[in-house]
Amino acid sequence: MGTHLATGIIQKMLMSKKDIERQALQMQDIEESLRKELDLSHYVCSEKDDIVSWKIKPEILEGNFAEFLETQFKMYKGALDKEERLVIDEIKEADTGDKIIELAKKVRHADFQMISHLYESLSVKRPNGFSDRIDIQYYMMAFFINGKIIMECYGNIMHYFEQNNRLQVEKYPVVGCLKTMITS
Repeated sequence: MGTHLATGIIQKMLMSKKDIERQALQMQDIEESLRKELDLSHYVCSEKDDIVSWKIKPEILEGNFAEFLETQFKMYKGALDKEERLVIDEIKEADTGDKIIELAKKVRHADFQMISHLYESLSVKRPNGFSDRIDIQYYMMAFFINGKIIMECYGNIMHYFEQNNRLQVEKYPVVGCLKTMITS
């Protein structure tokens, strides 16, 4: 196994309450930083035990999500291959966002699977103008996982990829939940 470039829809984000408290960060500052990464209106925030989480609202995956993925696959390769067609068909068959999430968790397809070991250090700006970093774990429904990759100073290119995809937000609101990350 190696390090790969992954693009997909963020299904869930987790943050340690202990880290938040230790750094004396305010939730509104954390959420302001997260809004620079994703459209938080598509997520529900909750707290349980030692974790603060944001989970995607399943309804954002309903409607034209299969069409969105088909468009992405075609933009990437020009046409759908057999595996991608199967993914699209199974997503169309799933009649709820929850079933689409479960499909990704089954990890039956290289072109649509849940990845849970994605971590990032989120920069959180304090009211005094200084910033601190806090660890966040992402669960991504990845639809592109590309070859072994070794990169340094990759933050800007990842942001560029995300912003390009977000140009489609009017037609596909789910792109407000899209990230490109490096996975191992």
